Amino acid sequence: MEHDREVVTNVDSTVDIVEEHQLNFGSEEERIGWKRENAIRQKDQRWKEKMDEILLQQRMSFELEKLERSNRIAAGKADARRKVLEEKVSLKQQELEREYRDRKRQVNIEKLELKRREAEEERIKKLKQEADAQQKERQLRVEHSKAVRREALIRRAAEKWTNKKLNDAMNENRAKNIDGIEAERHRRDLERVQQALKNGETKRQTRLDEL
Repeated sequence: MEHDREVVTNVDSTVDIVEEHQLNFGSEEERIGWKRENAIRQKDQRWKEKMDEILLQQRMSFELEKLERSNRIAAGKADARRKVLEEKVSLKQQELEREYRDRKRQVNIEKLELKRREAEEERIKKLKQEADAQQKERQLRVEHSKAVRREALIRRAAEKWTNKKLNDAMNENRAKNIDGIEAERHRRDLERVQQALKNGETKRQTRLDEL
């Protein structure tokens, strides 16, 4: 930029020299006045060029700053979007982890509940089996008791019938014995009577014979 400005200045000086030689001044004062005005004009031109350069540099700095600010804003927005996205991802991950833990806890609860129900069903089954066994045992005891009582009744009835038959037989034998004894006694009495009669007759015959 500085090199370009020096080139422009040198060109203007050359032009001024050419113009100075081409111009026909009526007097020295006109030439000096022209040179003064030309110097002022060149000074103004250089000031204007300097101002333009400053403005250009300011504009460039402003544009660079604006671009940097825009980049910073874009980067900030990108960071904010990234943070929002990371937060959403983190929240989603936490939600998924919470759902996984809840599901795992629910599965464990269901497993424990299933084990509890199976254990309860097994306990009830055993209790029922024990109750059925006890009921069967009681039924067997009742049936055995009934059988024992029935056998006892049958035995008592048989004993009673046997005793009756035995008593009847004994009574019959006793009656027979009594009849026999009576008959024997009657026979012996008859024999004694007959013997007495026979003895009496003998005695009577003996007396008769003695007479």
